Amino acid sequence: KRAAFIAPQSESQAAAQKPVDGKRIDTETPASEAPDGSKYDIPAFLRGK
Repeated sequence: KRAAFIAPQSESQAAAQKPVDGKRIDTETPASEAPDGSKYDIPAFLRGK
């Protein structure tokens, strides 16, 4: 499950892992565990790296 965040199998899957309206989809994963180490609700995460 966590591997999906690090290495998405497809763009569709990657999009599903991204937050919606600034809210995290996977509420079981702390924001500190985001791929870039940032919170999910910040614009930087939405932009990617």
